[in-house]
Amino acid sequence: VAAKLVSRDDPQGRELLSSFSDRLIAAGQVEASSKLTNGDFRMRPSGHGFDWRVTTPPGGAFRWEPARLRFWLASSTPDACSLLDQWVMFAPGRYRLRFQYRTEGLAEPTGVRWTVSREGVEEAAGPALGRAAGGDHNGDWIFDVKKRGVSQLQLVYVRVPGTVHIDGRVEFTSVGLEIL
Repeated sequence: VAAKLVSRDDPQGRELLSSFSDRLIAAGQVEASSKLTNGDFRMRPSGHGFDWRVTTPPGGAFRWEPARLRFWLASSTPDACSLLDQWVMFAPGRYRLRFQYRTEGLAEPTGVRWTVSREGVEEAAGPALGRAAGGDHNGDWIFDVKKRGVSQLQLVYVRVPGTVHIDGRVEFTSVGLEIL
């Protein structure tokens, strides 16, 4: 049924499928997977189901182009905010998140990092991304998951103490997840 709804150009069917997926995720009725949805950002993030949810940073901006997400952070951006997240059904184990990114104009360290949260509690946090100007750079974060269940993989901005807000941007061309 899901394949039929998605294959037809039926906005009402897609909305029904998105709503159903959101309910399954909320109820924890999903299977473990080490795959991310739309990891190459070729499709505009829908904000539903297992697709990415984008949050425009307060005082900043967001822009999607096929195969690229851009976030602008401003001196008025709060000290902490969420930028991007996706629901993932994890099994216990060790995972590697690989991503391609670049930055421009941000402080060092940037304060942009990946986290995994369950029911609003942060269970794993990667280091702040380093500056990466002049082309896409490869990033890598290895983390452990202790319990099976639905978690949020999030990209967040948390100003590093001792740094000042600087206008700048971070952009991503791909994000992938694998179990080790």
